[in-house]
Amino acid sequence: MAIENEGDKLVATVSVHSLRFEFLKNNPLTCRHRFHFDSGKITKIENLDCSNANWEIWQEERDALVSWVKLNHPELDGFINDLSGKGAVNYVKAIELYKIRQEN
Repeated sequence: MAIENEGDKLVATVSVHSLRFEFLKNNPLTCRHRFHFDSGKITKIENLDCSNANWEIWQEERDALVSWVKLNHPELDGFINDLSGKGAVNYVKAIELYKIRQEN
């Protein structure tokens, strides 16, 4: 992580590794975020850019997974928009099942 000072704002560059990013062929995902402060508290976070992201590959992999899950494991459908803990578990389960399908 790198942090740059922009007066009353900070810009942080963060690289994140995850199973999801690995599956979406964008691992690690490195992004820059600008933090705005008021009275020492964060009031706004701007997502500036993700310099190493290939959004076309990301979208292709995501869409293939979502389509496959709808057909083969409808009980997991909706995981892509579920930001809860259950949604995260279902996302990982969907990836695991999809990978098993590819291996066979």
